[in-house]
Amino acid sequence: MIDALSNSVGCPLPADLAARLHRRTDAWAAIPGPGMRVGAHSTGPPRLPQINDDALQAEVQRSVEAVGRPVDPVDFADLDGAFDERVVCEVRRVGLSSSVTSAPGPPSRQSGHNPSGPATVRSDRPRTAMQRLHLQPSLSPQGLLRLLDDPEGPALGVEVATRLEAAFAQGAAEGLLQLGAGELRTALPPAWRWWRDFARHYVTALRMRGEATDATQAHVPVDAPDAADLNARLRNLPPMAGAEYATSDVLTGLWGVLDGAVGRRKALGLSVQTLLQHFDPTWTVVGRVHFNLAENRRDADAPFAFLATWTHGLSAQGHARHLPLAQALQAYAGAQRKDELLALLQPVQRASAGLPWLRELVDRGEIFHPLRWSAQEAAQLLADAPALEDAGVLLRLPAA
Repeated sequence: MIDALSNSVGCPLPADLAARLHRRTDAWAAIPGPGMRVGAHSTGPPRLPQINDDALQAEVQRSVEAVGRPVDPVDFADLDGAFDERVVCEVRRVGLSSSVTSAPGPPSRQSGHNPSGPATVRSDRPRTAMQRLHLQPSLSPQGLLRLLDDPEGPALGVEVATRLEAAFAQGAAEGLLQLGAGELRTALPPAWRWWRDFARHYVTALRMRGEATDATQAHVPVDAPDAADLNARLRNLPPMAGAEYATSDVLTGLWGVLDGAVGRRKALGLSVQTLLQHFDPTWTVVGRVHFNLAENRRDADAPFAFLATWTHGLSAQGHARHLPLAQALQAYAGAQRKDELLALLQPVQRASAGLPWLRELVDRGEIFHPLRWSAQEAAQLLADAPALEDAGVLLRLPAA
């Protein structure tokens, strides 16, 4: 192509022009993000509608593989935008969300609405509000996680399917983020539940690091689980398309893709708390210290009980799981997790600087134990509630 271009303009062109015109594959990972999509393009002639089924299948698959990891292509285009129903079906079969043609023409059921400009051919047929969608997760041989429209698979409700389809249309990272952060209490088939648990594991690890409200702090990658943990998860992988391609390396790669999506949002000035609250407000309490006050009516001298807890994750039903704060010392044991423990306890340290009674509890180590409290001590906690909350400590009080 470079030689032909040189002959056309009648002068030599730089020898490295091809490299300068094409983005390096190691830079492609930075492209996908909010408002950005990556697509695959057919690799050569002839026009796709003119070749047989085997050649068509090979060409589409080869085009997708040419993009490869770490980018997850979601769209497809032919050299001249030619397509027919076979092309649309093949694009749908490999899990891409759309095929694009630049051919002008009148609007149609499959094309866009601008007769003079590029038209997008959706690979999925139009659906009515009453339809249930049979979208399933699938893995490609390259470890790319995509949607597969399988009429024989379990159906999703239209609202759930719409959310997942819209998310995965932006790539596996956005799809996993929607699954792990936004579908906490959604009833899902087994394969979808497995991927939700995987993605939620990442979101929980992200939320536990104590940087939730800091939008200025640079994103530090969240370490992927070790191979033993990932292999244990893989042993419970339900049947799904491409399950034979699921390995610990593939999961590590998807973990990194998911982490990259969060990093790009943080680079735009979005805090972790703001990001996750958009998906589900429950995430705002995960990884936080809570001061719990309960009535103890059987004890006249100490009619209240105090316990500091922390939320270390969410239950299978999407509810916050509270554990005594003392267990955080065990969970974060070891020098490698010291920073995480300090980040968890930072709100308590911040609040204790201005509250003598809390500083005394911290200095004596009583903050890690259940305490019998008098009415006066409970009243002091209630009086200092604004200061505690400003410092980042959450309160759980008896119902009125």
